[in-house]
Amino acid sequence: MVLKGKLLLIAGFVTVFSVISAAEEIQLAKQATQEGKYEINSTFSATSSPSGTTISLQPQFGYFFWDQIQIGFAGTINNSDFKTTGVVGVSATNYILTEKQTGVFASQSVLTTYGNTTNNQIGLTSFGVAYFLSPNVAYKTTATLSYPLTGVVTFNSDISGGLAFYF
Repeated sequence: MVLKGKLLLIAGFVTVFSVISAAEEIQLAKQATQEGKYEINSTFSATSSPSGTTISLQPQFGYFFWDQIQIGFAGTINNSDFKTTGVVGVSATNYILTEKQTGVFASQSVLTTYGNTTNNQIGLTSFGVAYFLSPNVAYKTTATLSYPLTGVVTFNSDISGGLAFYF
């Protein structure tokens, strides 16, 4: 009987600790994406094909005008066979789900190209997951679909990862 009581007491402490821990984790994602916060992030990817290797860096800066909704600037810098091209423009990101330490997001960007390219404007649609290490730092994994907004429509896809900072 005493053993049963001790086991119930231990189970009670574990349950209380789990609830407190879960509440703190929920606050990480919600705290980082609150109205009035800023986000700076950059993701990185490298792809290889028979025509060569492409290295991409995708920086983004945004402001949360509303909880979980960010509007800002985005860009992509590509280097393929020592030719640098890139795009820069505006983006909007919605953190659809912010539970525990995870935030699921969707983003839409309209970007203008520069460098050795003939496309004028490119659309980017991104989906991803941010895993919050603290209220100020997250690791983001993003899947991006890019397409020209003028001319022949072709789609390119990319998966990238990187760190995001919130302040």
